[in-house]
Amino acid sequence: MNIPWEYSIKKTVSSPANPGRANPGRANPGPGLDWLADQACLSQRQFYRQFVESEGVSPKLFSRIARFENAMKLKNAQPSPDWLTVAIKTGYYDHQHLAHDFKKFTQLTPNTFIDTDKKSPERVFGITET
Repeated sequence: MNIPWEYSIKKTVSSPANPGRANPGRANPGPGLDWLADQACLSQRQFYRQFVESEGVSPKLFSRIARFENAMKLKNAQPSPDWLTVAIKTGYYDHQHLAHDFKKFTQLTPNTFIDTDKKSPERVFGITET
């Protein structure tokens, strides 16, 4: 069975209504594993196993990476908002959870990463992500 994982997760994460998990305190918490498995017509265990076989990472780690990528895209497209605003808009509970993912994925703090990124060739030539 070939399921387009990235499409199904990105589609459900970006949807405004998420019947999987309702949490009004967060901007977009994303779907739960049980809801995604139900949408794929698989048990949770089968969904998890097939997802790892297909993508090489767990659904939870994939979700963290996608959320981190969305935070980076937002910050690159709109540099003026502070990190707390970026964190809330991209589904993080607070700034510290975003900072934790930054350190995990880049080995840098958010501000150190931005300072380093400003020196990259893309930024020197004025190229920004949209």
